[in-house]
Amino acid sequence: MLELHVPEQIKPVITRIIELDSKDYQDLLEALESTAPSLNVEKLADRVSEELSNRLDGVIEIVRALNSMNHARLRADRSIENFVQAIARSLQDQLVKPEQLHRLSSLLSAQALLVSTRASDLQHDFDRVFVSAKIVSDVRTVFDQGGDKIQGSMVIHNLNITYAQDGDFKSFYVAMDSTDLAKLRTVLDRADVKSSALKDSVERAGNSYFE
Repeated sequence: MLELHVPEQIKPVITRIIELDSKDYQDLLEALESTAPSLNVEKLADRVSEELSNRLDGVIEIVRALNSMNHARLRADRSIENFVQAIARSLQDQLVKPEQLHRLSSLLSAQALLVSTRASDLQHDFDRVFVSAKIVSDVRTVFDQGGDKIQGSMVIHNLNITYAQDGDFKSFYVAMDSTDLAKLRTVLDRADVKSSALKDSVERAGNSYFE
């Protein structure tokens, strides 16, 4: 089995997590257990911080790190116990005690984190995932055959779609006119209507809906 590589920038946060005192650890675990899952890790971190009434320093970074670890664990298809042991081996410059490993396992097992991670992975389990979009508009001028007289002008819109694929960001452009913009707006409006209807259906069935 390949050894786990822990990025250097996350090691200090992991050290901070495993060195929490008993009260801070218990407060953090209880906050995670009582917080609703979220597809947005920033919202999840804010909820945990609010639950703790900002009593714990660095809680936002801690929740982000726990979320990142769970994503890495799922991608590596490892159990929490196996994953935590691999993390301990990666921290070669410090002795990690069994009780510290147990605490890390308990935090990674918190329901809010587990459900959030699984939902997020499912949401992004596609070959191409939308990242952003922008439209650049310009005027194109039509000249006569001689090229010295303007016969008219038109507005052209260039839609730029950026997406993630295979760990990289890629983009493409699509030329559009005003009629195309209207078609796209209709499609997006219809998607909003579908989202609302599906959300109502999910909630009527008694299931949680992740924004």
